[in-house]
Amino acid sequence: MDVNYFWNPESKEIYFDQYDWSSKVKDFLEMGVDKIEKISFEPIDLSKYLNINLEKGILEETKGVVLPEKISFQKIPFIIQKNSGVILRPGNEISIEIDKKCKYLYFLHLSTLPMSIDAYYSPIISLKKPKIGNYKIIYKDGTSVDIPIINRLNIIHWNSRFSPYFCRVAYQTKDIDRNLFRVFFYKFKNPYPEKKIDKIEIAYIENEEKSLPIILGLTAGL
Repeated sequence: MDVNYFWNPESKEIYFDQYDWSSKVKDFLEMGVDKIEKISFEPIDLSKYLNINLEKGILEETKGVVLPEKISFQKIPFIIQKNSGVILRPGNEISIEIDKKCKYLYFLHLSTLPMSIDAYYSPIISLKKPKIGNYKIIYKDGTSVDIPIINRLNIIHWNSRFSPYFCRVAYQTKDIDRNLFRVFFYKFKNPYPEKKIDKIEIAYIENEEKSLPIILGLTAGL
């Protein structure tokens, strides 16, 4: 990576706009780890919960984004329905039916822009990891597990040139103004694969950066 960066005359454009550095480092650190596991995948239908169209725009931030109907990341399939997603606003909670056992849950998600981009990337502010939402897995037996949605840890805004350690760039394109638009992949290992999941409740958490989570795809690893 160093050789490519320092000796490439177009390195700034290529590597800072298109290269997912943290994912490559993570891949390198995981070399030699046995990842062989028999898993089948089943995309979850989000059509009943869609409340934002990417082509029409996300708030006042971006518009003209067109995603393919299907996105595959590491052979994990996701379905993008009607070029739309689910945005969580204050007081807006969504309950997604699952009704199956699974080993993993895979999320395609991103967040809206923070209040101040300059502050977001400052050395002090960038150390903060605020919770902006929560995925609550509720099992058929009534027990539950919370998955905090944490900025700069497992989610980040759509225009970010970087990805946090616990999520990866799954797809990127540009909006109508040719701004970089990225969708991020997050994997969660179910601690109770023997239990059937009833539903996932998703909620926004008030945060000082006013970032809103957006879910575009959800797939179960069976």
